[in-house]
Amino acid sequence: MKRVCLIIGARPNFVKAASLYKAFQEYPEIKLTIVHTGQHYTEVLSDDIINQIGLKVDVNLNVYSSLYSDLITAIDKYLSKNEFDMMIILGDVNSSFAGAYVAKNRGIPLAHVESGLRSGLWYMPEELNRFLIDALSDYLFFTNVSAMGNVSDEFVDKKKFLVGNIMIDTLVAMESYIKESEYNGEDYAIATFHRKENISTKESILEILDLLKSIKKIIPVKFYVHPHFTVNMSRFLTSTELEYYRDGNLMESMYSPISYLDFIKELHHSKFVITDSGGVQEESCIMNKPCLVYRKNTDRPITILLSGTVVTQNFEKIIEFAKKQNNIPINKSWDSKAKNHMWGDGQAGKRIAKIINDILKEGK
Repeated sequence: MKRVCLIIGARPNFVKAASLYKAFQEYPEIKLTIVHTGQHYTEVLSDDIINQIGLKVDVNLNVYSSLYSDLITAIDKYLSKNEFDMMIILGDVNSSFAGAYVAKNRGIPLAHVESGLRSGLWYMPEELNRFLIDALSDYLFFTNVSAMGNVSDEFVDKKKFLVGNIMIDTLVAMESYIKESEYNGEDYAIATFHRKENISTKESILEILDLLKSIKKIIPVKFYVHPHFTVNMSRFLTSTELEYYRDGNLMESMYSPISYLDFIKELHHSKFVITDSGGVQEESCIMNKPCLVYRKNTDRPITILLSGTVVTQNFEKIIEFAKKQNNIPINKSWDSKAKNHMWGDGQAGKRIAKIINDILKEGK
């Protein structure tokens, strides 16, 4: 029996891992061990989503940290006592890089799922992580042709596979459940911000709060606040500044993070979303949901092609977007170009599992 280790650590990993967990059940000759580093450990960011999507975690390292040193030490200690024929890495979070680094040092063949995404913004931790993981990996699995093209010159010696978007598999599987969810008839927009470049300074936080206050004059906003945003808001803003946004009732629009399924249902019933999350960007594309990406650039340009995603941090353009979308009826149709494309057909996990089974059988 071949042994495969799948490293997960953060919320996006869990959604992707669920598809692989189900797909590998078709291959009893492979023992898949899912190792959770504990990078995300709160109930709503970890336990709730794992339970909702039916993911079985075999080992929890309980690191409770996103520091490379802590993650690498914990993963290396685990691998020193357990042997594997391959390691699978998902995406670009710190746990993913830590797993790739340890696997390479220990001579474990390495597969990177969601390879080739590039924004060109090197100050982003995710950009550095994904480039280094690709460099360390032996097998690269791509969501689309554009991503594959990004590494054609970088890594000519890698084995490359076009498989579609594993992030979407779980969403597509739950389409009927989400469409049947209750809706109270109220119009609203959704906002999420978590990237370091958007929430790490007082100026960037104030820009977001001012933006949301202006959008709230157009349409009610449900702002799901990442824990890091909450910490930095308290850290940077004075009591007078906090009172200013409270008097403007913006605080009433701020919600704690919710579970994966609850968020997806909220997204389905919303008019539009403003986000800096790559995952939400992809999910809104499948749902035909208008999406504005609050970044200077995107590593997922395919969503622009398939659903017209807007990428900007310009205040006037964002307000124009909000006004335009508020005047358009809510779109709840999932008959999108994205869903009828390999990128979003919900079959990526099955393709990856088959390829890895073939690789391990053939010993290539």
